[in-house]
Amino acid sequence: MLPTLPPEHALDSLHCAFVERVAALGFTGDIDTSYATRITLATDNSAFQTLPAGVFFPRDEADIERVASALAEPEFQAVYLAPRGGGTSTIGCSLTAGFVLDCSRHMNRIVSIDPNAREVIVQPGVVLDQLNAALAEHDLFFAPNVAPSSRATLGGMANTDGCGKGSRIYGKTSDHVLATRVVLTDGAAHVIDSRDDAPAPDARIAAINDRVKSIIDDNRGEIARVFPDLSRYLSGYNLAQAVDAQGRCHLNKLIGGSEGTLALVSELTLKLTPIPNTTVLYALRYDSFDAALRDAERLVEYDPSAIESVDEKVMGLARDNPIYERVRDMIENADGSTPGAVNLVEFAGRDALPEGASRLDAALNNDEAGATGHYRAESAEQRAALWDLRKGGVGLLGSTPGAKKPLPFVEDTVVDPRVLADYVADFRAILDEYGVAYGMFGHIDVGCLHVRPALDLTDPDDERIMREITTRVRHLAESYGGLLWNEHGKGYRSEYNRPFFGEPLYGALGDIKRAFDPRNQLNPGKIVALEPERVPIAAMDAPTRGTFDRQIPADERTAFPGAMQCNGNGACFDYDPAHVMCPSYRATRDRLHSPKGRASAMREWLRQLAATGQTTADLVPAESPLWLRAARDLGAAPTDPEADFSHQVWQAMDGCLSCRACATQCPIRVDVPTFKSEFLALYHGRYARPPADYALAGLETGAAWAAKLPGLANTALRVPALRRILADKLGLVDPPALSRPSLPAWLKQYPAYRYTPDSWALMDDRERKRTVFVFQDAFTSFFDAPVAIAVVELIAALGYRPQVVPFSASGKPLHVKGFLPEFERTANRHARVVEAVAEHGRPLVGIEPSVTLALDTDYRQAIGRALPVQPFEQWLAAALGEQAPSVVADASPTYRLFNHCTARTESSASSRAWRDAFEHLGLVLETGDVGCCGMSGAYGHEARHRDTSQAIFELSWAETLAASTPQPLVPGYSCRSQIARFQQKTAQHPAQVLLAALRA
Repeated sequence: MLPTLPPEHALDSLHCAFVERVAALGFTGDIDTSYATRITLATDNSAFQTLPAGVFFPRDEADIERVASALAEPEFQAVYLAPRGGGTSTIGCSLTAGFVLDCSRHMNRIVSIDPNAREVIVQPGVVLDQLNAALAEHDLFFAPNVAPSSRATLGGMANTDGCGKGSRIYGKTSDHVLATRVVLTDGAAHVIDSRDDAPAPDARIAAINDRVKSIIDDNRGEIARVFPDLSRYLSGYNLAQAVDAQGRCHLNKLIGGSEGTLALVSELTLKLTPIPNTTVLYALRYDSFDAALRDAERLVEYDPSAIESVDEKVMGLARDNPIYERVRDMIENADGSTPGAVNLVEFAGRDALPEGASRLDAALNNDEAGATGHYRAESAEQRAALWDLRKGGVGLLGSTPGAKKPLPFVEDTVVDPRVLADYVADFRAILDEYGVAYGMFGHIDVGCLHVRPALDLTDPDDERIMREITTRVRHLAESYGGLLWNEHGKGYRSEYNRPFFGEPLYGALGDIKRAFDPRNQLNPGKIVALEPERVPIAAMDAPTRGTFDRQIPADERTAFPGAMQCNGNGACFDYDPAHVMCPSYRATRDRLHSPKGRASAMREWLRQLAATGQTTADLVPAESPLWLRAARDLGAAPTDPEADFSHQVWQAMDGCLSCRACATQCPIRVDVPTFKSEFLALYHGRYARPPADYALAGLETGAAWAAKLPGLANTALRVPALRRILADKLGLVDPPALSRPSLPAWLKQYPAYRYTPDSWALMDDRERKRTVFVFQDAFTSFFDAPVAIAVVELIAALGYRPQVVPFSASGKPLHVKGFLPEFERTANRHARVVEAVAEHGRPLVGIEPSVTLALDTDYRQAIGRALPVQPFEQWLAAALGEQAPSVVADASPTYRLFNHCTARTESSASSRAWRDAFEHLGLVLETGDVGCCGMSGAYGHEARHRDTSQAIFELSWAETLAASTPQPLVPGYSCRSQIARFQQKTAQHPAQVLLAALRA
């Protein structure tokens, strides 16, 4: 039996009192000290792990002032906190053992846009892509660019002075900050305005200005000697630019890259840049990465807006990734081989390309360049594909098989581009000495390369090697006049600040820190440690995720790869409502309810389980009959999340829609639905299930029986008293009506479409060659039979002979709810049915995307093999492709596809297949992106999830449907039922429209 796992590391009395005090001051946001949330925020995209005391989610600036005011009270001056942005730091900048201040949940509003002044005011939780999407209609953008732009917040970018592609032209974030509103540890908000016409600062800021000027004046000689002359200048703290030649203080240059150690940013006023409207991108091929690097100095002379490079390791991994098909024709050598490296050289201008583009064009066409070949990408689609290849470098490296994973601890060193090739050769020699694999990519126009050596930090020797490599690379970078840390902050590499700066300037850093934060309560230990030390300087020997993961037995780590391999990249925090991953996070803004959060909770659960001397292999899922377990669980007492950590993990898993977007959209392929089902099976071996679980476990067979008397069943479901019982006792709401007739009932009128072994035996060869087998699912057969009937009739209208196989339960609901023994038995029964039909050698198609695709993914895991049933649209597109087009396509779009998110993510050809089918019949089908509808099978029918389900629907579907001029077509049953529930509309399946077109 699953043992009790009391949550570890309960808050001490001081931190509990602090939380109570902040609440008493009128904090209006959210405060979360649950262990599961703390575990989620204990990691970011770095290798390190530090458990925070809790997290404050402020709703506005006044909430930040309340937290800071509590810090200022004498009894709480031992308490400290760190602000956190998108959680994408690769070196642990915001990890803390104190409290976390996270503005991403509530303070994510674009306050105002002034297109004429080219200025925008944003709250710190606004995401970069979110901002640029809003600015696009004004033909403006925020120029600093970072790879995780879909989840990186502007507050986080300010705190790390973020930059990326194009920084040689556009600079860093601090170059675009006009003003900030900050809260200091005095509990008050202050304005730091860098504009020439700024009003005089308040007394506190004026005093800081004076102190900073004094510090800079006293150390000008050392600053000039120590700070390297690089376009990628040194941030954290940027003493070289904090005071200009006229003696004017620029405190925002210190805030930029300060990692939250100086102030809590509550608002930013940012400078905007006109969007280049003329762009060309060259993909230059090389035999080796060294050749690509050595060509950088010559390429810079053409003055492009960016030069990015990708090495042979990343190129090799790309071949096995879907991105490769989009870029193959642009990067492959003439013989079809992958080049040793690629340089991407971009020119962007306003109304006209810079003249350097024509000069490079001439050089390439005259074979005067150092590349072995090139491709000029002019279309936006081509450029986007090439940049996706470059931006995908981190994800491609993260998918490296094996226990050793590429890690970001020396990935943002910078040197003068003129010495980059020699520097990288020496860098590689260090890595080769340790025998570690690695990949390289990055911004060679500014001499900054991202390097990720592959290590297994569950091995203490590899933890030691990580520190040794860092120390040696630090010396190497400095010997070339460069920096160890340039783009991603200091974080746990802060220990190298003292030897780099030397005692005079290190002391100056401490003086700067005291001027802003005299009690050292803001992210102490990062950048500089004050004397006496509240927290030691952040160092590379800090605990890593591997430190904790090695406490989990190796076999257990292997059994749960989805949870163990999450590297915290945060792709599941994508802000875009049209992105399919992750709907539960996007609706709740709760990071626990994301793949990253669920993987973090699962890893910790496995660790705590191992600490009891047990593993999941020692636990046995419940095997007694479902009816007996349901009777046992009736009236079970509610669980206390604080009594057993397993309850908190259950809460995280229960919020998952099992849509499987994470299994394909996460760069690391964190497959939450799989380990969710495994966890639920073990958890409910001890703890009671919600009553709805048992009702849903019998959904498929129950619907088949109810469909025999649909009128009676539907009448009963309309009775208010019965609906209240369903909601109150079973936890189910808005039950759908059964179809009249159901598909099996309709087939009685059309027996020629019913498959039986006898009907097959009576067919001649011609009939058999035109046969297509249709497999039923409970959703379309019993709840939406008109769709299933349309599919059958469409197959017949195309000249084929549809044969509908008698209904057999797939077990999909059993898998979702973690009834794994029952699911395996059901899957084996269903497999026998499918495989017997498959022996006839004719196509087998499924209608409902989630069920059809489960016969591949879920069945592989449960019974060791996939079933040969393909999505209907794939067969349809192929079948139509064998026929001549029947109609000339209309020029204007008339339909828009709202595809099922599982089909979009697990069957990449699904939308294209539907579009091709429509085109063949003279119809135009738009296939734009839309997020999750929020229903996901029965998720939206569970009372405890109804509000979240509706919130997910309103994120993208509600607005897009309302604005959709073309008629929406919806292949997924769940999606159609969600539209019916919240918009009282009947959405058509694409097959229904195609059938009507054929009949017309």
